Amino acid sequence: MEDDWVDILAECRRAIDESLEELVRIEEKYPGEDAVEAVGLQQLHDMAEDAAEAGRVRRAETNLAWRYAG
Repeated sequence: MEDDWVDILAECRRAIDESLEELVRIEEKYPGEDAVEAVGLQQLHDMAEDAAEAGRVRRAETNLAWRYAG
């Protein structure tokens, strides 16, 4: 069970890192403009909740697949 959370958190961190890299590219492409607004704490919380929910759905899909395969 703890391994699942470690995997989910690692996936969340990877997604956040990729998103930040993309935001940096957008900022570089449009210098001097407000292409990317600051992200507030509530938005970060919402993104974390979405990522956690996606992890739970993925785990449920995997468990269902294993049941049908077994």
